Amino acid sequence: MYVSKRILILLLPLWFARSTWGLGPSEILLLVNENSARSKHVANVYADLRGVPDENIVYLSIPESVLEPEAQISPSDFATYIWKPAIRAIQERELSDRIMAWVYSVDFPVRVTTEPPTSIQGMTFLRNHFPAKPELVQQGLYLSPFFAGPDKPGGSTAESRSFAWFKDVMKQEMPVPSMMLGFMGSRGNDMPYVLQCLENGKRADFTQPTGTVFFVTTGDVRSTCRAWQFEAAVKEIEAAGVHACVVSDIDSAQKGILGEMIGTPWVLPLFGGNAYRPGCMAEHLTSSGAIFHDPGQSKISAWIAAPATASAGTVTEPL
Repeated sequence: MYVSKRILILLLPLWFARSTWGLGPSEILLLVNENSARSKHVANVYADLRGVPDENIVYLSIPESVLEPEAQISPSDFATYIWKPAIRAIQERELSDRIMAWVYSVDFPVRVTTEPPTSIQGMTFLRNHFPAKPELVQQGLYLSPFFAGPDKPGGSTAESRSFAWFKDVMKQEMPVPSMMLGFMGSRGNDMPYVLQCLENGKRADFTQPTGTVFFVTTGDVRSTCRAWQFEAAVKEIEAAGVHACVVSDIDSAQKGILGEMIGTPWVLPLFGGNAYRPGCMAEHLTSSGAIFHDPGQSKISAWIAAPATASAGTVTEPL
């Protein structure tokens, strides 16, 4: 996973289940495009579902020109229209000590035109400071301080920690995790699917849902280069009280999917019925899952329509 290149469409996660380190509504900053009625509506629904305080909601004036057809923004415009006004609002409202993550409503660009390009989530994570050595990103060598490993078979791992722990240690230098409530541009999701996604996320809260997390192996390099990690991931998920397994295929009649990871450029999610449980995370590890203006390869929006509750994808070829 290259944090600087991936865009996330998901909800405030409580992950798998138990009493977890899920963020509280006062610990997020909700960003809204004040020039978009859709952005304001989705943000209002999310804020109501999650109880986001008014002081944690920031309205930004995003130029319409950066939304279509490529939904991308220059590094300087990202700083001007997004990063600087958001940081200023945090400081003026004296929220610096408690904000752990940002949430973007719809109608924001998904890609920043750095070289190589990075996602809006990546640029936010990097606190608007792209690495001085771009090859670290291009070659997949930039390591998130949140990364607990392993980075190779038999590699070491660190203990999982909460954002609050990192905030205490790194102070104002902590990377800024972020996510997007939906994408409604070209090849994105219509409003009913975006709202359904928000509601499914809320329905999953504190339910300790039963279901299975599937790691689906294929002959595709997207799968083979990660297959060595699957068994360890299964053990960790099982230790959290959730069933997980490695399979070569998922039956078309499968129900109760709590998570799905499959490496392939094209996917056909199991639409309809009860295939995907509320809170389900699904992704297909392809190179342009979040390059929405490009018709090649399935987009992460296909999972949201399925309906999964969360997905992630890259905005440029990872390597």
